[in-house]
Amino acid sequence: MSGRRRPSTGTPAAHAALRRGIAFVSARIGCGGLVGRHGSACSVRVVGNMLAEIDRLLVVLISEVARDRDLPFTGRSRDPGVILSALRGPRHSASPDGTRLRALYRSTSCLRRDDGVVTRVDRRGGRSMTVGWPRVETDIARTHTAALGSSILPSAVQLIDVCAFYDRLGREIVATDIAVRPARPFHGHAPHPV
Repeated sequence: MSGRRRPSTGTPAAHAALRRGIAFVSARIGCGGLVGRHGSACSVRVVGNMLAEIDRLLVVLISEVARDRDLPFTGRSRDPGVILSALRGPRHSASPDGTRLRALYRSTSCLRRDDGVVTRVDRRGGRSMTVGWPRVETDIARTHTAALGSSILPSAVQLIDVCAFYDRLGREIVATDIAVRPARPFHGHAPHPV
């Protein structure tokens, strides 16, 4: 094999996988939240697992975009908010998307591991956690906090909002240059050490 880099088909495939994951979750949204195969309500952990899978697919998409654009990607964190902020650079570290992704990651962890009970907090010594979905159906644009020890579970309208957020973010990541710094040009071979 030559030293040339093959063009990646990873970004389109990763974006398609993210969209399929979002569609899978969206198709299971019923009036009371997520609905399983037989019409019964999904358990808290199943909701958490589905949201965690969308998070994982977003991380795969970000890593493929980074690879296609020759951007550094360490993949050390599993939190898509941290990864996206690292790729966007220091100017974007406090972006609303990154903040919401970090809130969704913590919320999903509580759903999956703690049966929806808030056991994580935003800051060390804190008493609350920012939840990754809006408080009520009339306040779609805002996230809210939940006290340590309280229970969280997104409603159908909140899940629709979360799916729309992931879909928009996926399209933006693919369509725009997510990095502050430009990609390095590729010359077809690795540089020789001096």
